[in-house]
Amino acid sequence: MDDTVDVPMTDRAKRVLSLAAEEALRMKHDSIRSEHLLIGLTVEGAGVAAKVLREFDADVPSIRSAVTRMTPPGETEPPRICTLSEETEQLLHRAHQE
Repeated sequence: MDDTVDVPMTDRAKRVLSLAAEEALRMKHDSIRSEHLLIGLTVEGAGVAAKVLREFDADVPSIRSAVTRMTPPGETEPPRICTLSEETEQLLHRAHQE
């Protein structure tokens, strides 16, 4: 897997990706996956996704709790830097194309 994403990103997208990386590390995961992006979008709070989630009463604690139930934390400390999962790379490329 290529650990770089060659798509231009807005400052907000960069912030969401950074928040997702923090979340992945917090959960002791070694890669950023879609569930980490979901939490990052919610924490960032200013985008359309966050607004839609708020309309459904989905806040950061409830989303984090649901993600943790579905994807338990890792058992060992991950590296200090997360890579993008293949799924996340594809997602970012598809989002850029639209």
